[in-house]
Amino acid sequence: MAPKKSADTKSITRSATTAKARKPAASVVFKKAAPQKKPAPSKKTGGTQKTGTRSREGKAATSPGAAASGTRKGSTRKTGRKGKGVVAPAAPAAPAPPAAPAVAAAPIGPVVEPQAAGFHGSIFMETENYSVVAPLADLNNIVHPLFAQLNFKTVPTDWTVMETPARLASRLLEAPALQPMFYTILNSHPVVQGEAVSDEELEDQVHEYAEADDIPDLTLTAAQTRLVNDGLTALAGMIGFVSSTEVDQGAVCDADATRSTDDHFLNGIGSTISYSSADYSRLVTMQGTNDWPLLRTTQFQWAIMLVHEVCHALINAREGDVEWEPFFYGKQVAEVGFEMEYRLFGGHVDNLYAGDATIRRYQENTAGQDNGSQLNGLMVTWQWPYKEIIAFYERQEHYIASRRDMPAMDLAWRVTLPYFTEKFTNAFWDNAGAADLSLLHPPKDVGYFFKKNKPSKPDAQYASKLIPQGYRIATIEDRGHPLVRR
Repeated sequence: MAPKKSADTKSITRSATTAKARKPAASVVFKKAAPQKKPAPSKKTGGTQKTGTRSREGKAATSPGAAASGTRKGSTRKTGRKGKGVVAPAAPAAPAPPAAPAVAAAPIGPVVEPQAAGFHGSIFMETENYSVVAPLADLNNIVHPLFAQLNFKTVPTDWTVMETPARLASRLLEAPALQPMFYTILNSHPVVQGEAVSDEELEDQVHEYAEADDIPDLTLTAAQTRLVNDGLTALAGMIGFVSSTEVDQGAVCDADATRSTDDHFLNGIGSTISYSSADYSRLVTMQGTNDWPLLRTTQFQWAIMLVHEVCHALINAREGDVEWEPFFYGKQVAEVGFEMEYRLFGGHVDNLYAGDATIRRYQENTAGQDNGSQLNGLMVTWQWPYKEIIAFYERQEHYIASRRDMPAMDLAWRVTLPYFTEKFTNAFWDNAGAADLSLLHPPKDVGYFFKKNKPSKPDAQYASKLIPQGYRIATIEDRGHPLVRR
């Protein structure tokens, strides 16, 4: 059940579940949300000013991506406009989002035909074997000031539990692929597209970074790099992480005036990032176990969550306590956290989870052993943008601003365990090379198309079939072949 939204809060959120029917938007229409009463403006008294509600997606069973281990799913944050939709000007000429990859003409090995083997018999659903011996994990890089222990006010004394995700988050934050995005935020402000009738309606306009200010493949000069480093370091003094029992899953970034500074550069507002105490407790219980697939994938998702929320805190620090989320130039969706993930990973890395069903697809290959990992579901990369993430926000009564038609179907790519484990080694980061951004993009070898479920068919009937919440399996009639293998 979607949480209620109070009248004086703003709209923020994070992940995905089932759908609310809506008319498809035209190519230049800022998608309309369900009619809502416009909330009264919040009073700023100098205390904590929330940029959004503490609503969550509820139990893991309601999310197609919620891992049993507790992940960043359900985290809330600022998104695009809620309430009435507005007509956005035509998006500036920009390369169209990459089309869903076609089936390779000469696939490697046999392709399991869906009509013969079905979804569960396909190579997409194959069990991945792993060794009981845990791969090396030796990250010892310096933790960025943003994720330093000092900023985790309520973390128990066992800092080693959070230390590994914090080290990985520091590596991700400093990845070359993200530096142009941080430079865009720190060096410019989004431009309002179209004229506002009054200041009160300004928030209903589309805010977008200009083409000249947002160059994803920009090679930063020494001065520009210094600007980014100084800005992120200054942000560390404007945020704090706290454990919260009010957060069911993931994390939420709230604007917090008590954390603001008189920094002449970051003169917006500070932020408090609250993460789920239940998720943290689960992370604690994983320490020292032999189930390294569960531990490493969970730590990886924690690292992404930390960076994701810091991106929202950076917008707060730069733009202030605003209702809107900026579009990056020519993009379909306005959500800075997911923009970060797209630039870093080429999509949204997540756990494909089928309601409350149990899916075990990670198996020890030790002779004589029949034990497997407790990692539930499948680790995948969603081709970005994808419909279900937008639908989830709407069901929670929060809205991500989007424009132009979204893809007809959502495409998920399997991600194998070695992709995650290598990120926890110094060798990977030492040898990555500044220009080779593809090293952070999970391989896209085996994928599957999913089609949004029809509103007339409840998700409950699909849970027993282990089909992700909110979806039905694409068929030959839908696209010619739902399985993609390169």
